Amino acid sequence: MNVPASIDLQPGNVFGGCYKIIRRLSEGNFGCVYEAVQTVHGVKLRRVALKVFKEERVNLDTASEQFEEAVTLVGLMEDMVGMPRPEVRARLVEILGGGVADVAGQSRLYLSMEFVNGKPLDAELKHYRGMPGVGGLPVDLAQHYLREILIPLAWMHTLPTPVVHGDLHFGNVLVAKKASASGMEIGSVKLVDFGLARHLPGPVTGGALKCQAPETLTGGLGDTRSDVYAVGILWYELLTGQYPFQDERAETTGLELAALTAEVDAMKKKLKEGGEPGLSEKTLEAKEQVRSRKQQEHIGALVAARKRPYTQASEINETLHGELWLEDILNRCLDFSPARRFFDAKELQKALEKHMAGEATPFAVKPKPLAQPEPPPAVKPPPLLKMRLDQALRLAQRGQFVLAQAEADKALAQEPNAFAAWLAKANIALSAAVGEPAQREHQLDQANEFLAKAQALAPEEPLVFDAWVEFLRADGKPDRAKQMQNQADSLRRNRAKGK
Repeated sequence: MNVPASIDLQPGNVFGGCYKIIRRLSEGNFGCVYEAVQTVHGVKLRRVALKVFKEERVNLDTASEQFEEAVTLVGLMEDMVGMPRPEVRARLVEILGGGVADVAGQSRLYLSMEFVNGKPLDAELKHYRGMPGVGGLPVDLAQHYLREILIPLAWMHTLPTPVVHGDLHFGNVLVAKKASASGMEIGSVKLVDFGLARHLPGPVTGGALKCQAPETLTGGLGDTRSDVYAVGILWYELLTGQYPFQDERAETTGLELAALTAEVDAMKKKLKEGGEPGLSEKTLEAKEQVRSRKQQEHIGALVAARKRPYTQASEINETLHGELWLEDILNRCLDFSPARRFFDAKELQKALEKHMAGEATPFAVKPKPLAQPEPPPAVKPPPLLKMRLDQALRLAQRGQFVLAQAEADKALAQEPNAFAAWLAKANIALSAAVGEPAQREHQLDQANEFLAKAQALAPEEPLVFDAWVEFLRADGKPDRAKQMQNQADSLRRNRAKGK
């Protein structure tokens, strides 16, 4: 059967003279992926995944850009030649061929790739949704898939010229080769779609909006830490069955953007087919401008949602209870600031390995978002003191820890016995212990000193005990942290009863 002029490939169609279409697998911004059988002189050679690029998105002039995916993947495979890295190769999809096919008077670019008999990673969630107290996958199973993703990604990130995937989302992580282990269904992972992958220091932009890091959403250039952020989103969803940054405005603008995009595409198609009354290039341009403004509004909503606190995974998935360090590792992946995330997938992989070996990983602890403490009415700080402490904490949130401590020192010069100022200095030091790993020990020593002074001034203040909890967690003493938390809770209960 010949392929129709629209290139809407159907089962039984033959593409490029040797690829018989079985079914459509997926569709993205740049093309459609089909399951197909490659034949040679009518004899079946192998089953492949065939990516056919869309005409309106790709033409012969931009072929070199679109074949960047093949160049990147083939280059990665070449880097592994002669190297004992079968565990990495097994998790990267293999490029088999590519080129240009003339069909019904149209030229289409295509790539032929290894066919992965699997499903997107989020399909695993349907087997576990509804389990009481879980929400997503059990912790051990979620960790299994996380480790699978990190095997190729950590290798890519630590090449002499690091490679960033740039478009990690559930649709680009396929699970195959299912087997039974410990009563759970286990699968192996394949990373696919390297169309946006780049060698650093080249520009890393774009990707699925849902999984993009804030720095790329706002037009900046991403790097290995942007991939880490996307991994964090996937991991959170695996654990909870929920997206971490749910937001009504982002959802509404997303639906409006999708409707406008469909309208623009329909207008383009009609113009190409000869148009209709009232439709012109000018009306299309006006509609595209409306769509562009809606896209900016949608991105703004997504960025705003990423700045707000999200529900901790352990509040949804009870199997995370007692996994303090593991949740801290997840939170560090999802930090809004790239500087406070893991530098690359290898660093994240090492943190997980230490956790699995039963070793504490205090460098991965992310303290709770800094907030101005609310002291009892009797010791409420004067307005000017509070303003300075607010400014100090804002500076710390931006990673300007030296300036933050200087501002807190100004507050202390005004009120040397203000426990709130010493507490602010302790919180800044705890934040710096995470943001500046090389200074971790020094910052923890500072935090210990500042907390001791705060407690001497306010020995029964629960906020001081809360800060001690964070300090003990960062210092690798979870048991003592739990005891301190119990003391803080007890003080709050007594205060509520008026004792």
